[in-house]
Amino acid sequence: MKAKAKNKGTCQWCGSIQKLPSGVLAQHGYTVKHSFFEGVCMGSNHLPLEESCELVKMSIVWAQSRIENLRVQITELQQPAEIPQAWVKCYASGKGYFWSIVELLSLTHYKIGEAKQRLAVNEYHGNDILELASFLNKKRVTAILLIISQIEVYILSQQRVVESWKPLPLISL
Repeated sequence: MKAKAKNKGTCQWCGSIQKLPSGVLAQHGYTVKHSFFEGVCMGSNHLPLEESCELVKMSIVWAQSRIENLRVQITELQQPAEIPQAWVKCYASGKGYFWSIVELLSLTHYKIGEAKQRLAVNEYHGNDILELASFLNKKRVTAILLIISQIEVYILSQQRVVESWKPLPLISL
């Protein structure tokens, strides 16, 4: 039988306040689909920030590695396209907008899975499908640069947490 939480603490990864069954953070940051957890926060089942900042340090290393991987992806996307594939921001009902690599069928249509979709690109006025692929990939680069800037803000925030960290009492329920 799981121990009942008597205290709450701060997640070292996301900063949310969570109960502490068995002295570690409860699972959080998830959605439930088809009776399964999806997307559990990396701070779940770890000590709260009030007791440790080791996971904060790990989150900084993880974030720096993520930036390095994104920079590699940018370098690849800045190369001229050699095949008619590109990153496109797609929409699916119930899922919303998301980025996906798609097969360009023409200057006006792409294929995602088995579905043929109309390509909504008003800014491209060329007539070469590989140039179009390169153009679309540059739009993805812009989105990745935004992600990198958000991760950099996260890193700075987490570095401040480490610099000022000291043990604190847990929050009583």
